[in-house]
Amino acid sequence: MKKKVLAIYLTVAALCIDHGAMAADINVTALASIVTPVSIIKDAENRYGVTNGNISFGNILPGYSQGTARISSGSQSTPEVTNGVNMAGTYGSSWLIVTGDPGTKLNISFSSGNSCTLTHESHPDKHLDLIDLETASSTVTIDASGNAAFNIGGTLIIPSDALYGLYSGKYSVSIDHQ
Repeated sequence: MKKKVLAIYLTVAALCIDHGAMAADINVTALASIVTPVSIIKDAENRYGVTNGNISFGNILPGYSQGTARISSGSQSTPEVTNGVNMAGTYGSSWLIVTGDPGTKLNISFSSGNSCTLTHESHPDKHLDLIDLETASSTVTIDASGNAAFNIGGTLIIPSDALYGLYSGKYSVSIDHQ
């Protein structure tokens, strides 16, 4: 009987122990860093003869069948053409400049997809397709001076019966923090 009473006494004593003595507190700091918003502009320095940072295919003479003209995003070499397409005049990739906090890493993407339609200036039913828009890298890091530059290239599809005249179109480029 004494063993049962002792067991009950120890059980009750264990339940009465202050468990608060086993708790611990810690102070935690909350941090927030407000960064300078990034901005993006077309490079107006006319690198490689391209007017106002826009992609330019210059003057095009269509080929004997549907062809293409490709301007690389990685360099300013002569455009690659297919099916007898000829190009002359000023051509080159688009150059863009991003400004923001030095060391900021950014992702580059095309919010309009990686293509756009160029519409004839006088005949909106006539168009050319600009496809495979690309940058040399999908990321860019802002340098110590607060700038980063990158260029955009793409491939223009040119029907053999393309109507002469000026074609233009717009595409959107997005820059997002990593």
